[in-house]
Amino acid sequence: MEKFRWCFIGTGKLGHQVAGQLLASGRHEIVSCYTRNMDNAKAFAEEFHCKAYGSAEESILAEGVEGVYVVTPHNAHFRYVKEALELMLAKNHDYDEAWRSMRISSYTDLILMKIYRTKQIESLSGNTLVSEGIDANYMDMINYSVFGLIKIEFEG
Repeated sequence: MEKFRWCFIGTGKLGHQVAGQLLASGRHEIVSCYTRNMDNAKAFAEEFHCKAYGSAEESILAEGVEGVYVVTPHNAHFRYVKEALELMLAKNHDYDEAWRSMRISSYTDLILMKIYRTKQIESLSGNTLVSEGIDANYMDMINYSVFGLIKIEFEG
């Protein structure tokens, strides 16, 4: 089974949790990472068997990256998400809407991660330091579900 390959922007506590869950599924691998502190990036890279990069752009453009997971404080998200989107659009001829080539089981894994994260936020009574709230997680679950339904409709 071919694994979905990720770039991680941000390597803190939540990044470690999500990376561990992704790898435990057996359906994903992490190929690149970036965070502002290179020592932290190198430690994450060693733990999750990926390559640490000195810039978000290098990490996003690393060979084999199919998806970008931004795990940074909410006020830093926009810059990295915008950068990732612009780079992905510029390389659209290579990726050709990567979600279309994902297996439905990959959407299931992503939805399960969001369920786990939602439960964590609920346990904290909605109080988070660096992550989006429950509503954002539900929106992500909806989007992944829609992608899955589209795939089912067109692929049977």
